[in-house]
Amino acid sequence: RRDLFNHTLTPHDIPYNSFRYIDFLREYNKRLFYGKNIEEEELPICRMNHTKSFNNKSPYMSKFDPTTEVDLVELTDLQEYSYFAAKQYYSQPRFRDVTVVNYHDQYGPDVNFYCHVLSDAHNSCEVAVQREKSSIEESERDQNFFQTDTSPPFNNIQAYEDIVIAGFHSKRLKFDGANDQFSSQVLLWAGMVHSALIQSDKYTFADLPIECLYPFEVDLLRDVSLSYEKLLMPNFFDDGADLRDDFKKWRFCSVDTDGLLSDPEWDFLFHNALKYSLPSRPKAYVHVGAPKTGSTAIQNAMANDKRALAMDKYFIAPHGQDFLQGNPKTYIVDNMFVRCDQIAACVWSDDQRIQVSKGSGDKNASICPDYLMPTFEEFVSNAVESQSDIVISNEWLNRPSSETGLVNILPGWDITIVIFYRRFFDWVVSAHYQWHADLGIEAMRSLEGRVSLVDFIRKFCSRLFEIGGRSHGSDRVEDLTDIGEYTYHIWKRYKVVHENIKIVNFHDGNIIQSFYCNVLHASNICDMERKRAKEIKNEKSNAKSSTALIDLAIGLHWEINKGSIEHFRETSHRMSELLISKGLSESDLPKECLSERESSLLLEVSLQYEQVLLPEVFRSHGEKSLRRHFETMAVAGTFCSIDVYAIMNNKKWLFLMEVLSPSQDLRNQR
Repeated sequence: RRDLFNHTLTPHDIPYNSFRYIDFLREYNKRLFYGKNIEEEELPICRMNHTKSFNNKSPYMSKFDPTTEVDLVELTDLQEYSYFAAKQYYSQPRFRDVTVVNYHDQYGPDVNFYCHVLSDAHNSCEVAVQREKSSIEESERDQNFFQTDTSPPFNNIQAYEDIVIAGFHSKRLKFDGANDQFSSQVLLWAGMVHSALIQSDKYTFADLPIECLYPFEVDLLRDVSLSYEKLLMPNFFDDGADLRDDFKKWRFCSVDTDGLLSDPEWDFLFHNALKYSLPSRPKAYVHVGAPKTGSTAIQNAMANDKRALAMDKYFIAPHGQDFLQGNPKTYIVDNMFVRCDQIAACVWSDDQRIQVSKGSGDKNASICPDYLMPTFEEFVSNAVESQSDIVISNEWLNRPSSETGLVNILPGWDITIVIFYRRFFDWVVSAHYQWHADLGIEAMRSLEGRVSLVDFIRKFCSRLFEIGGRSHGSDRVEDLTDIGEYTYHIWKRYKVVHENIKIVNFHDGNIIQSFYCNVLHASNICDMERKRAKEIKNEKSNAKSSTALIDLAIGLHWEINKGSIEHFRETSHRMSELLISKGLSESDLPKECLSERESSLLLEVSLQYEQVLLPEVFRSHGEKSLRRHFETMAVAGTFCSIDVYAIMNNKKWLFLMEVLSPSQDLRNQR
């Protein structure tokens, strides 16, 4: 129970069936209490076997042999208990010599361990004996579990916790904080119950309603305890008289929470719930992309709207606003951190910094500037002082290890990760355009000039196309693509560390309005953006020019004589002019498209991504809308590229080769 409070207790994962002491006993002894063999009185039939004798007469330890008891002892389900641990080790021949040490011996566990288990540990044994003599303390059992009929049959702190957990389950108590705050809130509520009882003129702790194990359950618990002791410590057991006497002192009870909650007399325990709520933590919204979902537009909008955002109590740190700084040494302007572009480098792991440095070719991209973290701390401090939340928008934070690093720079903040979702088949086309713009000659060399959209999709969906559509073991279809910057893969990394992740639908329309209104819930700037949206209807993003002719230039050059990036661009312009001069256009060139199977798998994985990331949207209208969108793009030939080899092997297109090497015939070069 203490481990639960310290590590895993959250409002969504409360083990209601085993939280109270008696519920815990019933949950882990249910086969013992309510097994398949039932008498007329509906009580389990259990028989005790006789233990065989042991030559070793030591009362503090004995050799373990599981063959002496085979039925009753197998009906409990706490695998951590001594019997199951000993049995597990005994099953391995090399560990067959299992020694069980008696916790209830007159000496403490450390004395028995040093003096009777370890060989020749004389010094440690002597120290343990002296320590026990000088400081005789009650055992852990006596401190925590010893019960008598003359006192309440449960610990008061545990009773208060039982009451508030039941109150939360019945919605008497409400909690809107972060998961890692829930244990603290439960303890605060427990203090509320304690205070209410102290101040009550009518009821005390001793008046709380009690629920105990039924007599048949108590008898079976005693019987299995006798059976375990007889098996594990046969020479100490004798006839079990000591255990029977000790067992009589125990009462297996908890607060009757159902009875308490159904009785209006106890409602006063919850009256001060509002006064005993944890103060809300400041919120940090961290927008990490995905790329090609309008991040730059959001960042620029925030910079332009910083005053309105200040009115809504937001401090902002958007990427790409260095030009607003004025004085080069000015890092914070009003409520905006203007030089925060490299903040991701301050949270990455060393391995990620190395990868970014190698991948980008820019060593500075992986360096956290000396000024940045002290300035960030000042920025955060200013936000706290003005009782404001913060917004960070930086696509570099979608890189691996960012998810853990963010926790370190925002301790005490309620973090919400914001990721925009764009349908995969649509996103991958836009991602290719950006990837194309970032291509360097080294990347082209590694790809041997195969840089078209079809090449791009096949490269990053190679596992999907290779094994998708047939059994692929433990791999889910959504895990068969290899573009780590896509929304699903970012979400999958972040959800391991962060509980609050907001997925925003790129296809809802106005992404800035979605961000202000549905993510930040910033009333002033939300109203402003709605008015702007009405004034600027049907606004569309700038159309992207096609990369098809550049792809063709790269592909042809690579087959013949390589080239430079500048040469490729110049060649593509000259090809365009030649096509126009002959009354042709890019659309007249031969195409290479994804195969029917590849297109089907691209649609399948796109459907799966939306079902995982936006399940409600997918169920209501998303699937139909996505299929229509895909069909429209497929009919338009979006998933096609110019077929380089068809052009090279058809005389009809030889005129395009003139821009490659005017003085030589293409076929002679080949």
